Amino acid sequence: MRGEREGSASALRLAENPEIICRVCQFYKPGKEVLECGAFRILKFFVESGRLSVEEIEEAIKIIEKTTSEEV
Repeated sequence: MRGEREGSASALRLAENPEIICRVCQFYKPGKEVLECGAFRILKFFVESGRLSVEEIEEAIKIIEKTTSEEV
């Protein structure tokens, strides 16, 4: 499990850049009001608690984006 300090830093980064998670969502529109859906809140909780890092989310997004582009 990650330390509380790292979780806090990641949570701050996520709060300042919600598009880190949201950019793979079909409902996300850059430049529009950012609304927190359930999935965002769950991931935010895990980041804040230090169980997940923003870097791990970014790695997962790279895989999701790659597999999505291959499907098209």
